[in-house]
Amino acid sequence: MKHFIKLQAIIAIMLFIASCQKDNNLYIENAPGTNVETIDALEAEQQFAIILSRAVAANESLRSFLKEQALQQFDNDYDVFYPYVKDYIIPGTSCTFREILISYSDNAEQLSLIEASLPKLTILVPDYSWVNENCFSVNYWDTASDIVIVGFDDMQDEHFMYYAGEEVGRIPAEVFPEFPVIIVKDNERISTSAATKSGNVQYSFVSPAFDGTNKNLATKGNYGLWGDIDEVLNNTEAAGPNLISEVGDKISAAELSAISPETINAYNEFGTGWNNACQRDYIYYGMSKNNPDNGVLYKRERDILYRFALNASALFSVADADADGEDPTGMKSKMELRDADLPNCADAVRRMWANGKYELKIEVFQKTIGGAAGIIDSFAFSIDPSELMYVTKCDRHYKWALFNQSWNTYSLETAYVEPKWYYPCKESLTEIKNNWNLATSSDNIYFVISEIDQSTTIQKQSSTTFKQSFSVTTTNQNDIGATLKDALELKKGFGASGTYGTEKTTTDGITITLTQNSDELGARSVEYVDNIVTNKQADNYYLKRYGTGKFFFSLIPVDLKNEFAVTNYLSTHH
Repeated sequence: MKHFIKLQAIIAIMLFIASCQKDNNLYIENAPGTNVETIDALEAEQQFAIILSRAVAANESLRSFLKEQALQQFDNDYDVFYPYVKDYIIPGTSCTFREILISYSDNAEQLSLIEASLPKLTILVPDYSWVNENCFSVNYWDTASDIVIVGFDDMQDEHFMYYAGEEVGRIPAEVFPEFPVIIVKDNERISTSAATKSGNVQYSFVSPAFDGTNKNLATKGNYGLWGDIDEVLNNTEAAGPNLISEVGDKISAAELSAISPETINAYNEFGTGWNNACQRDYIYYGMSKNNPDNGVLYKRERDILYRFALNASALFSVADADADGEDPTGMKSKMELRDADLPNCADAVRRMWANGKYELKIEVFQKTIGGAAGIIDSFAFSIDPSELMYVTKCDRHYKWALFNQSWNTYSLETAYVEPKWYYPCKESLTEIKNNWNLATSSDNIYFVISEIDQSTTIQKQSSTTFKQSFSVTTTNQNDIGATLKDALELKKGFGASGTYGTEKTTTDGITITLTQNSDELGARSVEYVDNIVTNKQADNYYLKRYGTGKFFFSLIPVDLKNEFAVTNYLSTHH
């Protein structure tokens, strides 16, 4: 039966290739954005998955093409963006990708209807190797084999699986397959604008962080044929030095000295508090025990986002937990990082079927004295799951009977996922555009963290508390440099209460821009008087950790003139 179907497919595609050679304009599509009929997006994804499954089962050149395009990571994920590649001629044929798909459609109009309904139609060729080394990965896809399942982003308890246009079973949402799979989905990294007069939709990246363009039929499976489950320890590679449970808040003396010797000097001078002076007095204003009364702002100093991590529930993209609680001490234990109420794993990984890399956004707010609070900086990150988590154990399920073979699938539990520290400065410095000029700006800045889920943005009104000092003056009206006067008096009584006679606290409204259905990962205030280093033991310093309950981060001040040395050190050590 299998060979007969293959023969039919070969004959069909040979006839179609011949027709392509005669006429490369077999079908003129309706330009996206024009007034055409559309269907439900989920139905369109399903129809496209069926069509694509027929095409890839019969055409090795097409499989190779999809792998090659996915590996290019045009949006910094293993995505193939259909609007960009549909008119590419597939190597070994004289037909475009779109023309080949038309030959496997029910009729010529079907594909146009799908295209109109899915302006950001995308094909993900996933990399699940972060779960287990035997799971399918685009990096090791053998495209010579016609075995490849096509699914779509159905967000169900069981995912449809298609081969050569036939449903061959449904795979439970909580497992990751060993067999090859590609997934039809929308693209949360791309935004669309209104159609032009010609009817063409304009595309752009939601953030520059997602722009990767500058980088170089079988017998049906016996669904539900499960056997024993055994535990698999992931010991095939070292977990690395970045696990939070191992690193905690430590930074080696060698690393801190390489990227911020001024922080070490500040700790040596003031410790965690000397007569109410603080470490940033030394770093940003050059104040010391011998110079307690006057300090001039050094404008080339900046705090960088040194590292951050997500806890287990956030790693699994659970959006229903309360995200606005703070950890006032900025310190959480390994067990607290696990969360007291971990999400149901099947619910959590359902979304991971069609999600490749994580897309995170951080916005930083500050208030100007006499002015309004607003965004001073915004960061977006595209991060592979393996860089944010380490799977210490997963369960292997036997057997998945498909294509007359037995395949393993792998599931995991959040209790066996270790969060990792992620170091964003390895490629470029994530400097916060704030040099703690207390003469013009508040004594604190405010971080808001979210995950980007869709490209459609919404705005949310919120409010937070900002503090500002009145004991800070400027050298002249042009604010060449802020000067701290009578520093000991300025800090008097700051201590635990966080207030003193020359400080004003105000509550200001801020506008937070989120993507539709995004997961809010919380918010946290960072204050000028916070210690950067909280302790030193042997050859390690301990950094203050800020937490929102889901997201954790540390800051370190650096001198911008040493930017290359900092990024070079972090890129070679993390």
